[in-house]
Amino acid sequence: MCCIYSCGNESTFQNRFVSDIPLEVHSFFEYEDGNIIRMWADDDLIYISSDPDNAVKLFDYSGNLSATFGKNGEAPWENGTVWGFGKDSDAYWVHDYPKMALKKYALENDSMLFFRRFETKHNVLYVGDNRFLIPRFDVEDGVFYISLYDAIDDTFIKEIDICKLTNIFDKLPPFGDYTFQGDFCKNDEGQAIFFCMFNSSFFFMDTELDKIKHYTDIRALPISKPIVSNQQIRLDPMNCGILTGTLDEEYVYFISPKYKETMWYNVKDFLLDIYDINSKEYIKSFDIPLWQGKYPPLKISKTSHGLVVAYYGGIIVVYNDFSMHI
Repeated sequence: MCCIYSCGNESTFQNRFVSDIPLEVHSFFEYEDGNIIRMWADDDLIYISSDPDNAVKLFDYSGNLSATFGKNGEAPWENGTVWGFGKDSDAYWVHDYPKMALKKYALENDSMLFFRRFETKHNVLYVGDNRFLIPRFDVEDGVFYISLYDAIDDTFIKEIDICKLTNIFDKLPPFGDYTFQGDFCKNDEGQAIFFCMFNSSFFFMDTELDKIKHYTDIRALPISKPIVSNQQIRLDPMNCGILTGTLDEEYVYFISPKYKETMWYNVKDFLLDIYDINSKEYIKSFDIPLWQGKYPPLKISKTSHGLVVAYYGGIIVVYNDFSMHI
């Protein structure tokens, strides 16, 4: 199922109920091997891609290094910046953005098993069985899709017409290879989210792209006239949308600005907005503090340990489970 939520930003946190209960830090550790690019987490490990080493490093929840996958280099089997990572029982995939490639490696010895050159300017999501969810713009027909892509067979299995779904078909610029500025996340139940940083909407879907349904959130900001900046579509150029998101089996979690801002570097106050994953109804928000009063959040993931937040400045923080307060 694929759903769209509109996520508006007012000058205040209008219509959002902000809990007065602060999030409690359970543990944290410093990442000292470069700048964090992406962070993912499951119940066992925290996965970090960074530069300039361009590897994926695995840590336990005490901050101990468990393993390192890949290394920096110009050869096909070496990495540029890793934008995406996904793991199976015996192999893992990376999305190597500078090389415009999807690459498969053996977990046992870290040897490359497969290389697929695939040009995309966007984040992609590995969903298992050698398949990815990939946003793409078809230049010939002028349609923006979210596609289920088989990297081994080099085929698009299913595609969702986002222009038709969001009624922006006649609003997009007529020419250009561009994509939405945003990212993906998924849970263990086969549900996924695609959210946009300059947008009033996000997309909730199953990883097979079977069904589509539309919702709006508590603020319900309409989609305005899109603009294109550096080949990135901003559906709502006057508002910062969703910075990062995650979901578990019960809730959808987004980090968004507490107050209206047009540029992300101006945002100093953040909220964690929570929605029921079944009813799609907004529940409440929590304040997300800057780490040490100065470092904003970068990526989040929800696990059995709590909310895992990667901050700018190389800090990984695990906040205690707060489900009892939702």
